[in-house]
Amino acid sequence: MKLKLIILAFIISTCSGDSINPQRCRLGACTFSGINLTLSDYEWQPTADNQESVYNIDFESSVIPILYDNICNTFSKLEYLLMDSIKIEEVAENAFHRCTNLKTLNLFDNRIKKLHPNTFKGLTNLEKIWLNSNKLTELDDNLFEDLHNLRVLSLSGNDITHFAPEILRNNRNLETIWLHSNDLLNLDVEKIVEFCPNLTDLYWNDNQVSCSRAGEANIFLNSKNIEFKDYILFKSRNYTTDTIDGFKCVPDSTWNTLFSKKGEEIGLEK
Repeated sequence: MKLKLIILAFIISTCSGDSINPQRCRLGACTFSGINLTLSDYEWQPTADNQESVYNIDFESSVIPILYDNICNTFSKLEYLLMDSIKIEEVAENAFHRCTNLKTLNLFDNRIKKLHPNTFKGLTNLEKIWLNSNKLTELDDNLFEDLHNLRVLSLSGNDITHFAPEILRNNRNLETIWLHSNDLLNLDVEKIVEFCPNLTDLYWNDNQVSCSRAGEANIFLNSKNIEFKDYILFKSRNYTTDTIDGFKCVPDSTWNTLFSKKGEEIGLEK
């Protein structure tokens, strides 16, 4: 009976937004576990001994639908923040503003639909960001403008239809970009390479790009020794697709039937 009461008390405190200590914390790396919040009851206060020395935080078996500034306000020296697969739906504009030392941010496999243009403001030390397997449909042109040291950007497995190269205008150190398994109708790879001269990998397989455009773009990427094929594909399509040298694309006739009008609306050609 005493054990049951202890477990019940822990569950109540976890869901009520009280201070929550990490499940494990060793040598500046902490793991929070069993945090189960809701959209209407999402506030909680993380805490740990020697919090100024904590540089790595990850989560397991948790649900945190709204991400706000409580983590970065508490652990301002964070370098690695891993928040994958915890069902995040919303990210506050200032969620990371105090995490100016952040090098890696992992938001993989959540339910994020939109990001405020200032979400990553001031994160000049950020090197890797994982936003893959969310529900993003569009990205503001200023979203990554402060990420001067960014080397890896993963956006695969979302629902993005348009990716403006100008979003990368301040990311000259980018080496790897994952854009595969989105709904891109086209991609100006030539302009992306111009903005990112250190690029070695641009994975954009399995989008809604016409086969003629894919072939043209990939010839260009190949001439620059940039890898472009990724065989980890997510999307199932309800129309005919083709595969050219391992690259999934939309036959031109199908693209013209399904997407030409939509492409014209956003200023794209096949």
